[in-house]
Amino acid sequence: MPTPNASPLLLKELDIPGRTGPVSTAPDVWGINIAAALDNFPRQGLQCRAGPWGVMGVGDVLRIFWGAGNQVLQDTIDPEEVNKELTLFVPSRHLTEGAFDVSYTVQRVGQTAEPSEVMKVLVKLTRPGGHDDNDQPGHSKLVMKLPQPIIDGGIDQDNVGAGVLMLCERYPNIAVGDVIQVTWGGVFVLSPPLTQDQADGRVA
Repeated sequence: MPTPNASPLLLKELDIPGRTGPVSTAPDVWGINIAAALDNFPRQGLQCRAGPWGVMGVGDVLRIFWGAGNQVLQDTIDPEEVNKELTLFVPSRHLTEGAFDVSYTVQRVGQTAEPSEVMKVLVKLTRPGGHDDNDQPGHSKLVMKLPQPIIDGGIDQDNVGAGVLMLCERYPNIAVGDVIQVTWGGVFVLSPPLTQDQADGRVA
């Protein structure tokens, strides 16, 4: 009769709080931007969370893989971590641009390693707009245009109901899944994630 410690693990995919998206679907691909990879925790790296799982015990070994067979982190469970959610950090040196399958395994004492669900991610380490050429407020290469009638005549009771069409020009480092945030009088409006056609400039 199998012991409780021999029961198979059912491991959920790795939780990455800073991920965005999904940037595409079928299958879901999640975005890892420069903020999540480098800026949010500049000394530690990319924040990840896993656990608790099944019969979690001292000496269990968790390994994170960034791409097939590419181990980027290993953690051995100590008494204070048992039955707790683990917060882990993948060092930034392991994060390069591109598409990756991300997963982890848990190997309990005396058992074989059990895999997690696989999460597909797209890592982008460039900033929208690239280098800012001036020190004025706003980014010099993130350019927004308004219709000329609005510029000339403003917004009044005759046109306010129709809303205002804003055009954001293509910018350096534009990518599928980018979300454009516009603020007007303190109100924030988010665009849907950019499609491949929009990123390529084929459609507005």
